[in-house]
Amino acid sequence: MKIIVNSNEFKDALDTLATYVKPFKNIGISNEILIKTSCDHIMLIATDLDISVRVIISGVVKQSGSYLLQKKELNWVKYLTDKSFSLEADNNGCLINGNCNFNLNVLNSEGYPDINFNTTKLIYGLTFYDFAIMLRNVSVSNGDSIYKGLSLQSRTKGKLELAMTDNIKFSYTSCMLPDINLKKPVFISDTCLERVRDLIESKQGAVFVTEDCLYLITDNMKIRINYSNLKFPNYSFLFDMINNNNRLVFNNTSLARQLKRHVEFLKDNECSTIFEFSTDELILISTVKNPNIIEVDTRRTIINLDIKVPMKVKSIALNPKYVLDLLFNLGTTVELHFTEDRKTCCLHDLSSGISLFHFLAAKKF
Repeated sequence: MKIIVNSNEFKDALDTLATYVKPFKNIGISNEILIKTSCDHIMLIATDLDISVRVIISGVVKQSGSYLLQKKELNWVKYLTDKSFSLEADNNGCLINGNCNFNLNVLNSEGYPDINFNTTKLIYGLTFYDFAIMLRNVSVSNGDSIYKGLSLQSRTKGKLELAMTDNIKFSYTSCMLPDINLKKPVFISDTCLERVRDLIESKQGAVFVTEDCLYLITDNMKIRINYSNLKFPNYSFLFDMINNNNRLVFNNTSLARQLKRHVEFLKDNECSTIFEFSTDELILISTVKNPNIIEVDTRRTIINLDIKVPMKVKSIALNPKYVLDLLFNLGTTVELHFTEDRKTCCLHDLSSGISLFHFLAAKKF
């Protein structure tokens, strides 16, 4: 291989590869950079098996070839001051000629994986701007959840759905994307997502979703993000729950004010508050039983509602303190959904403009 390379573009390309592909001791390939020529293109490629990056730089290809450079042997780059330099490589080594001359060891690239960066058949994608908005809408704190990352699926052809969860909150957003048809949900880990988030937020480019990977494309760079093997929870029941008739819409302020009185009434007792529904009322019922004497204290509050759909379930029991804590972080209008077996329910913040669901554990009563 014999090429003439623009020095500044070469340095910028190395910085780009270092930003998105981190070296790992137990992944030898992550410590190598493939320099490869194709016609009149010079490509630098790096991968850690999760994220693969290809950067194209300008230059003159006098003789084609491909070799591996060791990242630990790239200190010579900082001494380059000329506008360009020549690089000659064969199985015996590599010679750098510029304002300074260097002899380097190179490795044969035969064992390097054949990473597919071919996106010529991909027609429909999202701009970085639109994808960044979707990510902001769907972001939740993963906390200690094992599901740290982003789920992508298309339950309906032509509709891309993004979801995140920390087992307590579930956030969801979607957009129409022609031809998108993922046969099964796919998952991107948060470590991969965080490495490219700044790029998506600050640069111009396109995002393409395929069944095998996610592509991020700019003028001279392609990033391929492989999906994680982790299986995201199946939340089909959530959408079934949202579409059934067991839901009610209420004013957050009004409910929070009354629920606070029930929490004060129950004090530190581990008791539930029963949410009982009628056609136009929400009745809150809290009961404290005194174990020493046969006595029951009950607080009963009526809140006027405008329920537009007939509900099959007429009551459900919830932890009032937990519900109150959630309401403090939600908007003005909140919707309560629940399953007919009354085992699962969630609060949906209608005023936020996004689909953020907070799961509640229903209790027996």
